Amino acid sequence: MKVSYVPLLCLFLTISMAVQAQSKLSITMVGNGAIRAVIDDRNYICQDNSLTIEDLAPGYHSVKLFLVRKERWNNAAYGQQVYNANLLIKSQYYTDIVVNRFGKTLVDEQPLTRGDYYDNMDRGNGGKDWNNHDNRPGQGYNNPRAPQQMSDDAFAMAREAIRKESFDNTRMTVAQQIADNNYFTTAQVKELVKLFAFEDRKLDFAKYAYARTLDRNNYFTINEVFSFSRTKEDLADYIKNFR
Repeated sequence: MKVSYVPLLCLFLTISMAVQAQSKLSITMVGNGAIRAVIDDRNYICQDNSLTIEDLAPGYHSVKLFLVRKERWNNAAYGQQVYNANLLIKSQYYTDIVVNRFGKTLVDEQPLTRGDYYDNMDRGNGGKDWNNHDNRPGQGYNNPRAPQQMSDDAFAMAREAIRKESFDNTRMTVAQQIADNNYFTTAQVKELVKLFAFEDRKLDFAKYAYARTLDRNNYFTINEVFSFSRTKEDLADYIKNFR
């Protein structure tokens, strides 16, 4: 009887060690450019403005990032270098590098929960080259990790990236890219909604960001940004029917 327990014990130890070693690195480009990443001499391209790598062992890794014109994706040696460091990837941590359209970078990190490990296993997404990552909820899988709001520094960079765009349509594109890879508080959403010049675009982003907001019970305060009653009613109807 004792021998029969050995395989189960080995399996448990194997899973436990894998969970302990799990780490994630994500790279996000805010704006219309593209990023080429060279990590430990492996080339990656952020074609959809976001890249997640899930197979990095904890420790220091050589990370180089290059701003690339999208029509030059296939040239692996092309790009203006904007980041070069030996980055410490901590065990059971999610490390995020955000690059704005001017090439400025911000590095942030958060602890992973056990749910991240199994979520990655279920998706079968091993951080391979040319990875395409979408983190919006309600689109076919559940992310069990307790979400965290954007840090003050990351939010300030994101807000500035949106503000510097000249047209509402471009602001919306950049804002949606940011929303797809981050979570907000209602106060943060309110600040971003204010950046749009036209009422309909303010409403569009308020709807878009609702799914990524952590304190939805405070979302009624977004109404203070709107000028027309019909806009407030439209948002209320959207929230009421949100699934």
